[in-house]
Amino acid sequence: MMPRRDDERGRGRDRTMRWWLRAVCVLTVAALAYVGSPPCLLAEGIENLKNGVVKITAHVDGKTKTGTGFIVRLEKETAYIITASHVVEGDPQPKVVFRPDDTKVFPAHLKGLEGDDRRGLAALVVKGNLPDGLETLPLNQDFHVTGGEEGIVIGFPLVPAVPWAVTSSVMTGQHGKYLVFSGAAVEGNSGGPIMVTGKVVGVVTEVSGQYGYAVPIPIVRLALWGWGVPLGAVAIGGEAAKPHAGKDPASAGAPVASIDYSDFDQVKKAAERGDSRAMFQLGEMYSDGKLVQENFVEAAKWYRRGADAGYPDAHTSMGMISLIKAVGLANSDESAVRFGSDESKKSEFISMVIHTERLQIRNQMALKESVKWLRMGAEQSHDANAQFVLGLLTGAGVGVEKDPVQGAKWIRLAATKEPAAQAFMGIYYLTGRGVEKDFVEAARRLREAAGKEVPIAYTPLGIMYAEGLGVVKDYTEAGKWLRKGVQHGDPEAKGYLGMLYLLGWGGPQDLTQAYRLAKEAAEQGDQTGQFVLGVMFFSGNGVPQNAEESLKWMQASARQGKSSDSNARRRGREVHAAGLGEPESQSTAGDG
Repeated sequence: MMPRRDDERGRGRDRTMRWWLRAVCVLTVAALAYVGSPPCLLAEGIENLKNGVVKITAHVDGKTKTGTGFIVRLEKETAYIITASHVVEGDPQPKVVFRPDDTKVFPAHLKGLEGDDRRGLAALVVKGNLPDGLETLPLNQDFHVTGGEEGIVIGFPLVPAVPWAVTSSVMTGQHGKYLVFSGAAVEGNSGGPIMVTGKVVGVVTEVSGQYGYAVPIPIVRLALWGWGVPLGAVAIGGEAAKPHAGKDPASAGAPVASIDYSDFDQVKKAAERGDSRAMFQLGEMYSDGKLVQENFVEAAKWYRRGADAGYPDAHTSMGMISLIKAVGLANSDESAVRFGSDESKKSEFISMVIHTERLQIRNQMALKESVKWLRMGAEQSHDANAQFVLGLLTGAGVGVEKDPVQGAKWIRLAATKEPAAQAFMGIYYLTGRGVEKDFVEAARRLREAAGKEVPIAYTPLGIMYAEGLGVVKDYTEAGKWLRKGVQHGDPEAKGYLGMLYLLGWGGPQDLTQAYRLAKEAAEQGDQTGQFVLGVMFFSGNGVPQNAEESLKWMQASARQGKSSDSNARRRGREVHAAGLGEPESQSTAGDG
């Protein structure tokens, strides 16, 4: 027992000594924040670290912005630099100065940019006769903040200071995906590295008051990979440099160009070697069963491995697999892949996702994981499907704080690639959900989506033509799109088209069709169909008069709420008149 106490005292003294040395280091940094490098940091090679940090200037709207960046890859006469997006956004050719020769200014061009994001990232490429002595900074992908870790920030604070100033920082925690730190960093430090024990743990993207925010390295790596900036071993002047410690998408999981990704044997071997694209492709192959016997256990395993290795499509796949589990349609990755591969069940799931506000969550942990993967797919991989689904979840407040504006932003990004998202943005502009109402923009987006045969665009586009919202009123065009909606079983299309037949808009009055469509719509819960059916039963026009049925459907319609829209009130009067045997002509209705 005595030796143990001696050992414990020895360890206690050791811990106390290390704490004291760290305290001296921090105090020295604080005292010398803007006038040079503290002695305790020189031991960590601070001068070499500075050679990996660059000064960036951008000119936007006649103003000059100054920020920081750092080198993540060097090739012969080429440097790849990471920075904050707001440092360079608006200037297609920002300027870069390297520390080994700060008398030269190099033009840079954008390799990647997360635009319209205050805390986003950007990648620059500089080509030319670069100064000798440049360094790539070591990155720490495995850093997990607990609070209290001491670090440094290198950069160009917008205060009187020497260039490449070193300031102290203390990690305080994590807010969402961002690392949070406190210290002397100010605006000009944006884009620079925050380092703990000599390695970069994040990119500073915002400084607010006494706190700063940094994007952690795992997210930085994936962003760079998505922009085609590989990390790992590099060649300078024909000599191979050693890759920094930590796992890289390029060195541990990046796709290998020589692989035939349609060949099962090659894909399997590549996946087992760590090729992330092959991992995802192997999951696809096991899932569809075309090149190899269907195996949902193997498919689920390789989808997850591909996502863990950072392959963009795998992030989205795991997000959807987890969402299937969250809504109770499966209880494991395997059964979720099985469900997703069943064509007969896909429409059920898609309907649930589209009507996100009605989702009933059965598994909160799976929902949390789904949001995590979808966010990675949306933010890091810029995958349109991930952005679309994340936008729907965000707008409805499912798994995240409800934010229709942010939800609309995600869906707007997805709309550039995904026609279904374009249709949703059309509906959002029509209804003012998350955006300001704009009927012209709504019609434009809905027409584009409908032209690409997106069913959810048919009915709102038909209604816009019937109402003359953002387009010239055209009942023929309205009928065309509403009939398409009816063909896809949309209750709203049935109810509205039934109303057109009852009113005689766009053609002769057809009470048989009006009754059939209104009845189907009403039984499926559509308010317009319920109202039309109630009026027809009340009047006995086209159907046997039935006061009880009329009251039932009128009350069902009323329970869904009374619209204050003037067009809705006008339609109500016209439907009532037509139900009493006084159909409005198309021209008369068009004047209303």
